[in-house]
Amino acid sequence: MGPRDTIPGGIPTDYDTGLALTERQMARVTRLKDAHRALLAVMHECEGSSPTNSGFESSEMQNADLLIGLGLLMAKKGALKNP
Repeated sequence: MGPRDTIPGGIPTDYDTGLALTERQMARVTRLKDAHRALLAVMHECEGSSPTNSGFESSEMQNADLLIGLGLLMAKKGALKNP
């Protein structure tokens, strides 16, 4: 078992370092996830599609979703750099 292996019900860890996340880091990641969900909900509302659907209907929203997902990953990584 390595530092990147997920343990069900275990302690959340930083993927890159294997160190346990601090409370502040977990709070930041949670806020980022909440903001991501809220933004996607507004995008679905603007498009008139359902969030429970398989995705967005228009290519513009699909591209935006892809880039926002990439931004979320980068923001999470940045949020974990500062304990």
